[in-house]
Amino acid sequence: MASNLADRREQRKRTIGLCLVVLGGLFSAQAIAQLSGWHKVIIVGKTANAGIVRTGTPIKKIIRVVNISALPLDIVAKSSCGCTVADEPTRTVAPLGMTSIKETIDTTGMARGNHERSVNYELCLGETHWNDISVIKYSIN
Repeated sequence: MASNLADRREQRKRTIGLCLVVLGGLFSAQAIAQLSGWHKVIIVGKTANAGIVRTGTPIKKIIRVVNISALPLDIVAKSSCGCTVADEPTRTVAPLGMTSIKETIDTTGMARGNHERSVNYELCLGETHWNDISVIKYSIN
């Protein structure tokens, strides 16, 4: 019983220590972001290579957008062509929130060879506006 109590105390110490390390990392990231002019937004999965696909096969990709600021993030998606679409062209990400955006390419009627399609994102965080891009490369066999 005494051993079990000691184990629980040790586990609590580790958990508290880990929480402090994570919080310290978040505050450090915020401080670096403010000094470097970084937008406090993380976009994961902006580039992908879907490899070789047959014509008519839809290509799907998901990007994740994380807003680590205290302001809401507005996102507007604009495709490079009619065959590439984002599932929701306009959305708002809450402060300290995350969203997933599904991008789909319709390859129907595309010629053989290498292709590249993109979705342009207009982002707005308070008074700060900027553009970012998501790219999908693939080959039609």
